[in-house]
Amino acid sequence: MRYSKKQKILAVVTLIPVILTAAAIFLFSSQNAEESGKLSTGVTKWVLSLFVDVSELSPGQWEALLANTQQVVRKTAHVLEYAAFGFFLTLHLSTWMQKRPWLAGLIGSALYSMSDELHQSFVGGRAMQARDVGFDVFGAALGVGAYLLLAYLIRRLTAKKVKNARR
Repeated sequence: MRYSKKQKILAVVTLIPVILTAAAIFLFSSQNAEESGKLSTGVTKWVLSLFVDVSELSPGQWEALLANTQQVVRKTAHVLEYAAFGFFLTLHLSTWMQKRPWLAGLIGSALYSMSDELHQSFVGGRAMQARDVGFDVFGAALGVGAYLLLAYLIRRLTAKKVKNARR
């Protein structure tokens, strides 16, 4: 199949967010346990400050709340980063794949997640966790779903414009 210049440019442009998202995931996974812990603690404190008045809590209550919430924040980060990756990868694949770019996007995201967990096993204080792959694939499925919804809406709007133009 031959691709037009416009399709080639679109394929390159849509590859940029895939590379940037993959690089961000790689950089987060390259942090040792201490660096990763500091980052997630900082993010967790920020999130909690949006919903909780810290001055009303004792230091013990604050530490317990922080410890209980940190795991949720970490897993939410997995879901969100892979939702973005799954969306961008599927968008990119759709520029040159006719059939099932969503499936390739989901499989590609899952494979990247597995390779990322393997990469983490070589980082100090970090480990490979199958559960994290599950969170990643769930996030990728959300991203692929968002792509499918957006593609559907664009097709519907385009079809309406064509139909209205014929009148």
